[in-house]
Amino acid sequence: MEDSEPETIVIKNWPEKFSDILNEIGVSATPNEIGEGEVEKGDYYSRCFSQTT
Repeated sequence: MEDSEPETIVIKNWPEKFSDILNEIGVSATPNEIGEGEVEKGDYYSRCFSQTT
């Protein structure tokens, strides 16, 4: 037996939910993926946490 109704529950992560809440009150916001920014892809962290001898 198959269900002919579409899925009614939209699965969202916390940043997406928070962005929707902000949009409801008039604040334009878009969630960013973790680890996808320029800081994470650059050498920012390696400079601070590099091993010194």
